[in-house]
Amino acid sequence: MTKMVGEFYYMAPEIVEVSKYTEKCDVYSFGIILWEVMSRKKPFNNLENETSYFILNKVMKGLRPDVNDVNVIQNAERIKLLITNCWDPNPKKRPDMHELITSFTSFVN
Repeated sequence: MTKMVGEFYYMAPEIVEVSKYTEKCDVYSFGIILWEVMSRKKPFNNLENETSYFILNKVMKGLRPDVNDVNVIQNAERIKLLITNCWDPNPKKRPDMHELITSFTSFVN
């Protein structure tokens, strides 16, 4: 349980907001990485002239990358839903890693 460790673009808001957090912060980070891979863009690339603290403050208020950047792939709508579920502001509403594996398995079947 360390605070503010890692790249802030991938950091779940609860790491900054609360003293205790769960593995769901990793699910949030996974959602950001999945968006990055599927969109082929860096998170918050449209804010590249802003400071890290500005972007982190926006993330704390609900800013996320534009999920509509994921749209030229098979199963895009399902992947968009998965991504937005991963970065839900409420960690309890995020899927766990087992649910993510099940979702990915359903994409290939």
